[in-house]
Amino acid sequence: MEVHRIEQPGAGTLAVFALGWAADHRFVEHIRPAGCSVMTISDYRELSAVGTGDYEHKYLFAWSFGVWAAERLFAGVEFEKAVALCGSPLPADDRHGLGLRRMKLTLRSIEGGMEEFYRRSMGEAYSRFEPLLPVRDPKACADELSALIEASAQPYTPAIRWDAAIVGERDVIFPQANLLNYWGSRAEIRPLPHYPFAEATAIEEWIKR
Repeated sequence: MEVHRIEQPGAGTLAVFALGWAADHRFVEHIRPAGCSVMTISDYRELSAVGTGDYEHKYLFAWSFGVWAAERLFAGVEFEKAVALCGSPLPADDRHGLGLRRMKLTLRSIEGGMEEFYRRSMGEAYSRFEPLLPVRDPKACADELSALIEASAQPYTPAIRWDAAIVGERDVIFPQANLLNYWGSRAEIRPLPHYPFAEATAIEEWIKR
């Protein structure tokens, strides 16, 4: 697991980003909410304990498989607001997530590299963010997805109180219908691809709400 921290001296607020599979901190390098320290979490081949520090205000933004990872890492942490982005706590579920079949098909498709996945995830934003894409070995990404397939298929009870869930209207990774099945009235459909961070101001809007 990779934990990347940007400390803002004197900040009383922490924004935690639990990122998706095959991501790293570069995916949110452009997001620096005013007055906030930032912590990103990625690479879920192995999960390990991570502390959030002594901040007065804590916000959680979990994306894609990061929603599942956050459930395992932060079940006992009190967040002022927790927002799920283009994912659910049950990614292996056929009705409420991506489904094991899709996950395994994705695993078989990445032998040649990750470019196609990143293009599909980012949609029209790909050309803007291509220079920020992680330089990760496809084998490492495959190992991470293999670990996620095994771990996320294990039964557990979600424990985080999610305040909102963003569902991408143009998401071609997680089926929109499945996310709506899971989130119900908490879902907010936005004109987004699977990658929800193209507009940095959206995160500040959530913090200020």
